[in-house]
Amino acid sequence: MLSQTTGQRFDFAKHQLKQSAVSVLIELAHNKQANVILTQRQHSLRSHPGQFSFPGGKFDELVDQSLAQTASRETKEEIGLEVTPETAIKINTFYTLSGYKIEPYVNFITPPYQTKINTDEVHQIIKVPLAYLCQPWQFTKIRIKKNNARLTVYAFSYQGALVWGATAGILVDLASRLSNNPTGFIQAIPEF
Repeated sequence: MLSQTTGQRFDFAKHQLKQSAVSVLIELAHNKQANVILTQRQHSLRSHPGQFSFPGGKFDELVDQSLAQTASRETKEEIGLEVTPETAIKINTFYTLSGYKIEPYVNFITPPYQTKINTDEVHQIIKVPLAYLCQPWQFTKIRIKKNNARLTVYAFSYQGALVWGATAGILVDLASRLSNNPTGFIQAIPEF
């Protein structure tokens, strides 16, 4: 389980989790700056309105042969980008308190490319420099209690955008993997 816990552990195995997948899109720009592409969900959506996330969604057993295909299909539907499931790099599974088991798939994209936002689902696209995310002090640990379990939720802010929960947790995992000391990276994140 990626969500760090203290005290009583939250047992995700006891809950019926929805299978889902996201595309962690890393843009390799011409100026050698890498950016992570995030979407802001439409404010009118029933689930997680206005939150920043990765393109992705629930596994559809009628359409998807794999979770990598789910991430690819949802990326095309939400922002019009074609990503290849076969070249995606799977990173750690992430479990959410809202009942999702998220499989993140990293894909690299290079300009020029064009996006086409599905305005029914996506309000805007933002790009966060990977170098910014590779600094543990940009993140904050927030301790929450739910169902007698204490959990750590990560958050960060970038140019007025507050990113938290599963999206921030997946980015902490990615950034810690890119550091020389993954455990030290996570320990260096300040607690709010």
